[in-house]
Amino acid sequence: MRRAAGEGLNLPVVYNCGGYELPETIDLLKDVVDIWLPDMKYGDNTPARRYSAAPDYVEVNRTAIRHMFRQAGPLQLDARGLAERGLCIRHLVLPNGESASLTVLGFLKQTFDPQDITLSLMAQYRPLYRAGGHPPIQGPLTPEEYAPIKAAFLEAGFGGFFQEIEKLDTAFVIDFTTRKEEPLTGL
Repeated sequence: MRRAAGEGLNLPVVYNCGGYELPETIDLLKDVVDIWLPDMKYGDNTPARRYSAAPDYVEVNRTAIRHMFRQAGPLQLDARGLAERGLCIRHLVLPNGESASLTVLGFLKQTFDPQDITLSLMAQYRPLYRAGGHPPIQGPLTPEEYAPIKAAFLEAGFGGFFQEIEKLDTAFVIDFTTRKEEPLTGL
């Protein structure tokens, strides 16, 4: 990367992660990463333990988010609206309150100036893989569950965007249980 940069390559490096990074890891990437793109999966350790085997997810995640923000600051866009540097947080809202979304938003609102936080609030949860074995997440997110989360996002004044749950399409979800013999063609 240093050689490419020395020869004129000027692209921001995006670190797409689960938000479960230790400060030491973030420090190692200080001069490498331009844009941090972490998840904030949960606002409660109970589902973090259950679904991600991460009993300390909330504490580790909050420390990581603070550290990433101190390192890169708010998301900065160039004149064309393209991200150059900063922090953009993703949060996937899970059904039945399993992601504790209001707690996640509350933490961000209390810890940072909401105008400094770029948040991607996602409603695209689909109960795939082992979700069927966990009743709280074996169904899709409903508009009624998503509405108060979206309202809290808007009320807080975060930057970023939210998905319109009513406009999400499941056509892109591949049913791996019935297409085992067919090649994945994207059609």
